[in-house]
Amino acid sequence: MSTLVGWVGGDAFKTIYFFVQNNPLQFKVCAIFQLSIDFAITAQRVYYGAATPATVLEEEDDLEQALALAEE
Repeated sequence: MSTLVGWVGGDAFKTIYFFVQNNPLQFKVCAIFQLSIDFAITAQRVYYGAATPATVLEEEDDLEQALALAEE
């Protein structure tokens, strides 16, 4: 999550800088696009959350069962 916060923070400051310095339109558009992608990734991280160890173990068990069935 700290990486996502860093991305959003950095891109937000970059976007503000481009608007304050009155940079060309393409810089502003690209900065807004990058910031929107950051928000989309952050929203996915918040919505889906991190996998818990129990979930990971269940997925490994399911995979082992599927592989065993495939070998038969």
